[in-house]
Amino acid sequence: MDAYRVLINPRLAEAKVLALLTSFPAVQLGCFSEEAGHFSAWEFTDNNGLPGECELHWQEQFQFGYMDVRTADGHEFDVWLKNSIHLVSAESVIADLTSRDINIQRRALAMVELEPREYYLEHLLALRQASDPQVVYEAERLLQLQGGFSPEPDSVIQLPPNKNDKRQLLRWILASHDAANAQIKQVLSLALVDEDWEVRTSAQIAVARYKCKDLARLVAQCSLPAITVITKRDREILDAIQKLTLLILSEQRVDLKQNPGVKQARWQRIYNYLNGGEAREASLDIIDLFFHYFTTPFSGLNEPPSESSALIQKAGCYFLLGVSPPLEMQWVPAGSCWCGATDSEVSSLQIEQICKGFFISKYHFSEDQENSLALSPKDVTERLQTLSLAAGVQLQLPDAVQWQMAMRANDGRPYAWGWGQQADWIMQLSPWGLSQSWSDEGEWVRANNHLAIAGKVNCTLGAIDVKPEIDAYANNIQRPWRVVFAPEQE
Repeated sequence: MDAYRVLINPRLAEAKVLALLTSFPAVQLGCFSEEAGHFSAWEFTDNNGLPGECELHWQEQFQFGYMDVRTADGHEFDVWLKNSIHLVSAESVIADLTSRDINIQRRALAMVELEPREYYLEHLLALRQASDPQVVYEAERLLQLQGGFSPEPDSVIQLPPNKNDKRQLLRWILASHDAANAQIKQVLSLALVDEDWEVRTSAQIAVARYKCKDLARLVAQCSLPAITVITKRDREILDAIQKLTLLILSEQRVDLKQNPGVKQARWQRIYNYLNGGEAREASLDIIDLFFHYFTTPFSGLNEPPSESSALIQKAGCYFLLGVSPPLEMQWVPAGSCWCGATDSEVSSLQIEQICKGFFISKYHFSEDQENSLALSPKDVTERLQTLSLAAGVQLQLPDAVQWQMAMRANDGRPYAWGWGQQADWIMQLSPWGLSQSWSDEGEWVRANNHLAIAGKVNCTLGAIDVKPEIDAYANNIQRPWRVVFAPEQE
């Protein structure tokens, strides 16, 4: 049987591909998880009795699929596949490699790794000069793997100036590499003395996992953030990470019972994470969230799968029609999201799956939208009905999970800006670009068919939580609000 691989256009949703396969017809044998996402196995027979099989893989970070196909020579499936499923062409991969959008470049690099071609090499060479260090590093790695090129002497030895870019670089390295080469060690040595405590934390975790003994001195010199920035509980976790990392690097026998004043079970779990352990499947708590956040890069690819007649696109931004003036909307893709409070030992954390992406208003409704900045629950309901009729689509308040995905994104951050307190929090956008993600009064969301309040600042506890306030006292309270709608994925 002939075997080949095809890449599926990212604008084609997974559900649509599955429906098309079923219509061939193909029979699904099962669905399985893998490191980068999941895949389903299929088998089929054409009208001539020729057998065939395929695996549909779905990359969760970059939200695109590829298919590994095995068919007999002359199989009808080969022709059907080219005519029925929108595949990625080499020209479109090259266009993405030269895009100005960093996330599109990273997605294209993932495609190049899956389906390498000689004519990509010149574009990989050009990406050695890219502005984003993650793009540079990945292009360098692919050049070495596929083109036999030697690494550039100065490639990826400097951290980017922006702290968010530095954080993402460290987490991208942790998510993408099982061991540290000379270049990664150079990055870690710079990160361990960085002024940003989140960068230092991810670097310590990487040093422990990669067993970089020559960096032990820098780990020992890492300082903890002030108690005004993080909670006492978080400082205890950071202190344990530093001490356990040094024990791992010393190759001494780790006896957790010899650590007075610290809960043995907590240290044991931190030690397991530092050695590359995975999150538990149930009873997730602050330690699970902590290590997920500090080792998981934000997957920022943010393209809607199809256009909607209710929107108009201008200069890369989407605006809802029928509202005067047009309301700017932000696309939030499907994916997994950590939800729940992080402010107590009794955890309410859980991972929710958003199966369908949605548009959400980038700003609270302002005075430009007919003086509707803050409304009572009754007024919100009436206003939503009026807006839905004007826009020609069903508009709703975001539900609790949608709101947390829009503000916390898919890397588990407790706040829109990261972990811990930040002086200029009121100016910070969410990872997807939403403004006013925090306020003193919070904003209206949906929860269990009732109105609830989200995004209410609590500087003492410092946590995101969505708690329904369904009683007479809340009925007359006015709060800001946003709208969402989920277009049909075509």
